[in-house]
Amino acid sequence: MMIVTTLRSPLGELSLYADPDANAIVGIALPAQPARDATRGSCDALARACTQLAEYFAGARVAFDLPLAPVGTAFQRRV
Repeated sequence: MMIVTTLRSPLGELSLYADPDANAIVGIALPAQPARDATRGSCDALARACTQLAEYFAGARVAFDLPLAPVGTAFQRRV
């Protein structure tokens, strides 16, 4: 199961996805990308991602420190 939250950004509304069991980000989708199957929710990883992205868009952050758990094929994860 994945959970999702949204963040308004200069790029439009971003969808941030997390695995609540791992408390890690599994993906971020731009507005034009199709939605993934997920339940609206929140966890520490999503809260941290929203904060860090807001700081980035405000020009106050250049590097991110987030727990990641990317999903996909072995090739997709390498890319």
